[in-house]
Amino acid sequence: MSTLLAIPLLFTLSLCAPPEEGGFALVLKTADDGLARGALSGFGSGTAVEPPEPGQHHVILVDEEGQAFLRPGQGDIGWLRLEARPSLLMKILARQVAEARAVARAALPPLMSTGGFDRSATQEFADALFAFPAQVDHLRVDVDGSPRTGFAVDLELSPAGGSGFADFVSALAPNPEGVPVVDGESASLWMRISLEPAALKAAFDPLSRLWAPLYARAGQEETFQFMRRWLDHMDGTFATAMGPDGSSMVMGLRDAESARAFLASEEYRRFGELALEQSPIMEGRVVIDAFLHRGVSVHLQEAEAFDEAVAMNPFFSAENLNSYIAVAGDLLVSSMMGGTEEKMKRLIDRALDGEIARAPLPEDAVLELVMDFGALIASAGQSRPQDAPRELLISASAPGGRLRVRVTTR
Repeated sequence: MSTLLAIPLLFTLSLCAPPEEGGFALVLKTADDGLARGALSGFGSGTAVEPPEPGQHHVILVDEEGQAFLRPGQGDIGWLRLEARPSLLMKILARQVAEARAVARAALPPLMSTGGFDRSATQEFADALFAFPAQVDHLRVDVDGSPRTGFAVDLELSPAGGSGFADFVSALAPNPEGVPVVDGESASLWMRISLEPAALKAAFDPLSRLWAPLYARAGQEETFQFMRRWLDHMDGTFATAMGPDGSSMVMGLRDAESARAFLASEEYRRFGELALEQSPIMEGRVVIDAFLHRGVSVHLQEAEAFDEAVAMNPFFSAENLNSYIAVAGDLLVSSMMGGTEEKMKRLIDRALDGEIARAPLPEDAVLELVMDFGALIASAGQSRPQDAPRELLISASAPGGRLRVRVTTR
């Protein structure tokens, strides 16, 4: 199997679970002839694939030695059902894993150098990514739909006991207070996060063990520790609406007074200016107490884009990259990357007047993301292709100690 095919397999197939047909490294079920043929070929099998009989589907089995077999299955299983064992697949794909790791170790340093990360640190990070499948006990993927009608993908990861991934997933619990609801009439992307206050820090800690060496090697320990202290002020809820004319963001706070003092501190100003110094796309300055509205002190990050950043990104506008931030009532509010005083004043008014409601995410989700492809493409001056999806929805939850991600296009 080629290295190009191995790379996506590593982070989907090789994160997987004990299949229903015990003793196999991978079980893939599909009624799609091309998909079945490609899967068999990927594992070195030249078995001919004929269209299944009515009411049947293809079943591809990969044993512990990496041998792939084809047999018929009964019933309707949608477009794809997949289960597999990560440890076995990593052994089966050992050569491809090594080749893909080498590609990542070569490709990541130039990509991450703009953040100040050196070559050895990014190579260690690449190695950690390729070690991640060992932290997953199993994965299951169900895919229904078609390119014409849209797809629904249900992905479920069960962590290996005692792993950092298990710590992360076990910490994911939705905030019972619900998430602030942010309006965005011209937005093309909405994202909401709901975590219990204790879960926010607990979920961050396993991730920090992966990222901390990168920041330390780049001399950014102060930046990393700032982010940890910033978490102490959050209640675990976050909502944003992003569009071509800027973004609006609202965060719930555990203690509004301490958060207000933190925003006005020299530490916050220093962190903001450090972030601007290290940014590969813009430069600027931080202004504490830029203006006052209804007794709320507003701080400003005044920024200007580099010409090359604008040229490389069709979604990027250089006209206004200013961001405003403040604590209004018990919420942190911000008008970002296109923020204006008027937009910020409207956000503050809504927060102070109790017009920013809270609502739980559906099905105990901890994350929800909605993307309007038409609006996003239009913001780059293009039109949406006729057969492209209109909308993308992603949600994540953690039922029973498993990470479940649902992706739907329509």
